[in-house]
Amino acid sequence: MIELLYFKNYFMDIRFYSSGLQSQFSEKVSTLLSAKSIGISQNQKEEIIKALTPSLPQRVWHFIWKCIQKRPFFYFVLATIGVITFPAHGAHANEVWQDFEATAYYSPLPNQKNYYRGSYAADIRLNGKGTHGADGTPVYAGMIAAPKNYNFGTYIYFDGLGLTRVHDRGGAIKVSANGDHHDRIDIWMGYGDAGLARTKKWGRKNIRGKIITNPDLYKFLNLNTIDFSIGEATKRKSSLPLNMFKALGFEPVDGDTAAMVLKFQLQFGVVDSEEAHGAGYFGPKTTAKLREVYDAKFEKETPKTGSLLDKQMTEKHKRYQEKQEKVFSFRTNSIGKKGSGIKALQEFLIRQGVLDARVNDGIMNIATLGALRKYQYQNGLIQTGRLDLRTKIKMIDDLK
Repeated sequence: MIELLYFKNYFMDIRFYSSGLQSQFSEKVSTLLSAKSIGISQNQKEEIIKALTPSLPQRVWHFIWKCIQKRPFFYFVLATIGVITFPAHGAHANEVWQDFEATAYYSPLPNQKNYYRGSYAADIRLNGKGTHGADGTPVYAGMIAAPKNYNFGTYIYFDGLGLTRVHDRGGAIKVSANGDHHDRIDIWMGYGDAGLARTKKWGRKNIRGKIITNPDLYKFLNLNTIDFSIGEATKRKSSLPLNMFKALGFEPVDGDTAAMVLKFQLQFGVVDSEEAHGAGYFGPKTTAKLREVYDAKFEKETPKTGSLLDKQMTEKHKRYQEKQEKVFSFRTNSIGKKGSGIKALQEFLIRQGVLDARVNDGIMNIATLGALRKYQYQNGLIQTGRLDLRTKIKMIDDLK
C-alpha cells in the first residue's frame, strides 16, 4: 500500500510537468508499474492509469504555462490574435453614431482667382500639395483626414453627407484630448476655385457620423450635391487683433482675414511678394510689425482739431495701454510659486470661464496651467501653457 502511494505522488508530479502525449504517459506508467513488479491485475493497472492521466483542462493549462515560459512564442500568439480580432478602425465601435468636428480643405491650383491665404504658395503650405493623401492615395471625392487613431482605410458615414474614407492626416486634425470636444476630421472639397468656394462655404461644423464595416450599403460623398446646411455651425474665436488692424485701416473682405493680413504685410515690408514664405499668415514677424506700426501711429499722433473722433481715438488708445499694462503684469512662474502677477492671471482666467473660481490664491498650480492652455485652445492659439506674445495680444482684446 505504501508503495502504491509512492507511485501516486510520483505520477502526480508527472501529470503536471510531463510534456509527453497522453499515450506516452500511459506507456510510461505501465512500464514503471511492471518494473516495480507490483502484483496487480491488468484491469487495476488500467484504472490507475486512467485515474492519474491529466484531464483536458489540466493539459490546456500545462500548454499555456509552457507558452509563458517560452515568452517570444507566447507573445507572438497574443499579437496574432490581437491583429485578427482588433477592428480596422482602432478603438472605435462599429455602427455607433458619434459627433465629429468637421472642417474642410482643398487642392490649390496655380492662377486661381482667389486664395485662402492670398497666394498659391501660402495655400500649398496650408493644404499640402493636394495631389495625394498621407497614405499615398490620390485625392478623390470622399477622402478625409482624421486623427491617427483612425487607421487608413477606415470608412465613416456622415449623416446627410455620405460615405467617406480616411486617407490623410493633418497637424490640426486631432482626437479629443479630454472629452470636452469632438474628434476633428477634415473633408477634401476639390480643386482650385471651386474647391476653395466649397471649403469656405462649409466652414466648421459639428456633424454626426459612424464607422462602417460594410461600405457597399452606402453612397459616397458627392461634391456637386453637398448639403451645406447639415450639422451645427461652430466658430472658434479669431486670434487676430482685428481692432488693431481696423484702427490702421485694414479690414477683412467677406470674412477673408488672410487677404487682409497679406495686404498689411506687403504694405509694411513683412513679405516682399504673395509667394513669399509666411504670406497671409499672422505669425510672430507680422505680430511684431503690427505692434510697431500701431504704437508709432497712436503715440505720435495728436488731435489736430479736437474733434469728437480724435478724442474717441485718444481714449481708445489710453484704454488699450491700460489693458496692455494689466496683461503684461500676468505671470506664470514655477509650480508652487506665489505672486500678484499669478493672482491677476487667475482672476482673468476665472472671468473667461476656464478656471474654477476657487483657484484664486495667487499660487501657480496645475489647474492654472491647464486653464491657460484651455484658453489658448478656445481662441485658436498654440497650447504652449506660456504667456507668449500672441496669447497676450488676445488677452488684451478679451480684457474688460
